[in-house]
Amino acid sequence: MKHEYNSLPRELSAKFLAAERKDGRVAAAVAVVGLLFALGAAFLPFLALERLWTTPRWIRGGFLLAALGGVGWFVARWLVHRLRCRRDPFATIRRIERHYPALGDSLRGVIELAEDGDAREGISESLRLAAVRQVSEQCEPLDFVAAVPTSRLWRYGKRVGAVVLVLAVCGVLEPGLVRNAVNRFARPWAAVPRYTFARLAPLPTVVQVARGEPFSLPVRVAADSRWQPDRLRFRLGDAVGASCPVTAGEARLELPGITEAAPLRLRFGDASAVVLVEPVPRPALLELAGDVALPAYLERAGETVECARQRVRLVEGSQIVLRGTVLNPLRQAWLGTDDQETPFRIEGRAFVSAALPVEDLLAARFHWVDANGLTPPEPYAVEAEVVPDLPPSVQFGGGARVAAILEQEVVELALRSGDDFGIKQVEVAWDVFPADKPEEKPTDSGQRLVGTGAPDRTDWDGMFAFSPRRLGIPAGTRVVVRGRAVDYKPGRAFSESAPFVVFVLTPEDHARLVQSQLEALRNRLEEAALREAQQMFDNEQLTKLTDEQLRQSDAQREVEKQADLERKSVEDWQRLADEGAKLLAEATRNEAFPTETLKEWTGIMEAVRSASGDLLPEAAGALAQASQSPDQRRQEIERAIEAQRKALEALKQSAEKMGESLEQFAVLNMAARLRALADRERTMNGAIQELFPQTIGLTVATLPPLLGNRVTGLTETQTSIQKLTLGMRFEIQRCLENTGIEKYGKVVEAMDEAQLTDEMPKAVAAIADNRLAQAAGEVQRWAKSLDDWAALLDEKKDGGGGGGGGGGGEMSEEAMKFMLALLRAIQNQEQLRRDTVGLEAEKEQVADYVQQAERLSVAESELSRTVADLAKKLDPSEARNNIEDAQGLMEQVSLAMREPRTDREVQADMGSAIELLLSLFESNCQGGQCQGSQMLAMMAQKLGLQMRLGAGAGASGGGSRAGGPFGGAGGTVTGGTGSGGAAERGGDSVTDVAPAEFPTEYRGLLEQFFQKVEAAHE
Repeated sequence: MKHEYNSLPRELSAKFLAAERKDGRVAAAVAVVGLLFALGAAFLPFLALERLWTTPRWIRGGFLLAALGGVGWFVARWLVHRLRCRRDPFATIRRIERHYPALGDSLRGVIELAEDGDAREGISESLRLAAVRQVSEQCEPLDFVAAVPTSRLWRYGKRVGAVVLVLAVCGVLEPGLVRNAVNRFARPWAAVPRYTFARLAPLPTVVQVARGEPFSLPVRVAADSRWQPDRLRFRLGDAVGASCPVTAGEARLELPGITEAAPLRLRFGDASAVVLVEPVPRPALLELAGDVALPAYLERAGETVECARQRVRLVEGSQIVLRGTVLNPLRQAWLGTDDQETPFRIEGRAFVSAALPVEDLLAARFHWVDANGLTPPEPYAVEAEVVPDLPPSVQFGGGARVAAILEQEVVELALRSGDDFGIKQVEVAWDVFPADKPEEKPTDSGQRLVGTGAPDRTDWDGMFAFSPRRLGIPAGTRVVVRGRAVDYKPGRAFSESAPFVVFVLTPEDHARLVQSQLEALRNRLEEAALREAQQMFDNEQLTKLTDEQLRQSDAQREVEKQADLERKSVEDWQRLADEGAKLLAEATRNEAFPTETLKEWTGIMEAVRSASGDLLPEAAGALAQASQSPDQRRQEIERAIEAQRKALEALKQSAEKMGESLEQFAVLNMAARLRALADRERTMNGAIQELFPQTIGLTVATLPPLLGNRVTGLTETQTSIQKLTLGMRFEIQRCLENTGIEKYGKVVEAMDEAQLTDEMPKAVAAIADNRLAQAAGEVQRWAKSLDDWAALLDEKKDGGGGGGGGGGGEMSEEAMKFMLALLRAIQNQEQLRRDTVGLEAEKEQVADYVQQAERLSVAESELSRTVADLAKKLDPSEARNNIEDAQGLMEQVSLAMREPRTDREVQADMGSAIELLLSLFESNCQGGQCQGSQMLAMMAQKLGLQMRLGAGAGASGGGSRAGGPFGGAGGTVTGGTGSGGAAERGGDSVTDVAPAEFPTEYRGLLEQFFQKVEAAHE
């Protein structure tokens, strides 16, 4: 507590107060100077340490605590001094007494006497005053203020001055250094960067790099760096430190790949930095797909294609939206080319593009940057192929591209089409050419729609029933048929297939083709018979060996050789029998072949089949047994020779009978051809008679264009008839030279007497000059002449021949004729059914549907009458009931077609009629054991009816158990559906033969015809 000196003399009291005031000021000054000294004593070492390295926070905090501790020390001492002075009133007096030892303790005594009342008891006032005066006088020359010490103040003051001097010098030289040190010293917890003379540009705290891959890190020097060393030292994790040069203010660190996080420590002069390097996976592409919007004209819904791991095919004009995901969250993604970038929308790890033309994918690359700033090793190129919308393809199925058929037949053309983006329509188009003038312009053309596709249908398969009768194509023509298809691309023309050539034959031409094939078959039979005779001779030579010689190995090898040859011979003969059945089946298609002739040929080929199926296999088996049994070798060889002898006898007789029959048929066919020319002349006469009233009195020059064209057409037709007649003259002359048949000679003489070369052109000239009355007379004359010449060939004088070989229950002539007629009726009904199916399919396309249905009705009615005639030849039985039921169905079909109707119900009735007729045919062929039944079954198979024989139940009910029509044992014959058609006739038809194989007497038109067939086939 502060003392009061009021009782002391004023001078003494003033001295005491002055000393106390100085003591307080000195103590306060010492505290302030000490405080500054404490701060300076902590700050200067910190400042020096900061020059060596970047002190961490805990060290900076330690220095600050030390400074605060020193400040606290001096503040505490000042407070203690203040408290002591307050509590001890004699503290200042004792300090004065110590400074002036001569005073002793007189000052304390005087103060006690002056202020303490108890001390003055018993002491006189005068003595007390005298003592006070004495002490006052003694202290008057003394300076109590000087007694207060200031040495500590000056000691700390000098230290503070030194600190201030150092800081002042630093502050003058580098003010930022001091400010930065003060800031870092005063706020050790703050992220205040250390002041350095060398400075680096700001670096990220964490750097993500690709895991396990070497990487580089650029480090730039700050623009305001006061010091720029020439090298940068660094160390990654626990690796050995290294350095790299600093060039143009930048250093690039090349660092090895790491798999775990590691600190990267940098030292650049007095600057240092630490960057945490974290390895992360590369931003791999996980999924990439495209939503493709196809061009609008394709009428197809969009599709999604996988673009990441496969090459995608995209049609021109499409738009695509790319979408996908990557491994890491994305920062940026875009599709870039050399001059353009298309950014994607980012959604976390996913991205979506705007709609892009697919053409942009070809030159573009997909780029992306993930949230870590990493990019893929290289931009991703979408493997895309932009393809044009190609035209559809269309082709006919099967092998051969040529067929020869009769006018009433139907050939089913398998048509296939394909397109990459949808088939719209498939049709068939055809051009008709004269068979003998294929180089001219087509005389007629047509087309039919056979199918429609859909935008999503890329493959189309179908059938087109080509029927000359239904399409109005006459016989004697060459028809070039092409499949056509078109897709959905606007303005695109139809694509066309390779041509399928169909020769529509007249019955006479078809008969000539079959005859020529049978001639070739007969020649092959004779050659095979010669080979068989040679093999039999070799076997006979073996029998001349002794038993011991036959047991030797040489003989065994010879027998084995003969056995192999015989097996091959059996195969050859069976192949010939099969070809014979095919030719006979072909012949049944043509009404030009008389039933008598077909019966004769069937018997001949049955003998060939029997020999090749029974006798020759027996010989082959005997030889095989002989090669394995030395003891029985002689007996087996003799058995083989006997079988060969019987077979050769039958085969030779068959070849001879076939030759005789073919000669007779050639004569009949020549007569039929002459009558066909006569019919053409009569048709010509009718056309002339119709035209004559319209052109009478007019010259060719004054004819109207329409009538002039008709006259020109008649002229060309008559010219064609003239050429054909002259060709017939040449052919008959060649036949006479080759065969010596007397009938040929009579016809040649009659033709020569008629002076064909000079007289026939008169008809052509008369028509060309519009002298139609004269032309009509000429045409009538030639029609009668042609009929007369045909009659000369029909004379029953050179006839002969008979049925095929015998053996075992031969089918009667009546039964054989019946079966052949039945087979022909089945085939004709099948052709009519297929025609009906085709007409129903084209119902909406043809304008003359009613007329075509009427023509089919007439044909069905005629066939119904033929079947009725067949039924009359049978005795009352279940077989007759079947054929009468079939005839009744056919009559119903004929009536339905007149309505007109060609629907499924009508077609099913036709199929049921076929099944009923087939059941009758099969019951005799399968159950009968008489000769001829097997060949008839083979013929049925060649006609494509083998699918029906024994087929499953169908529209006609549960089938039939009728016996054979002429007493043959019956077999179980199930019903059928009444649908299905004959096998397609292409490469297996009678046209598959080289022209060189035909007899030399057939020349002219036939030779030209075959040349065209072969050219088309190639």
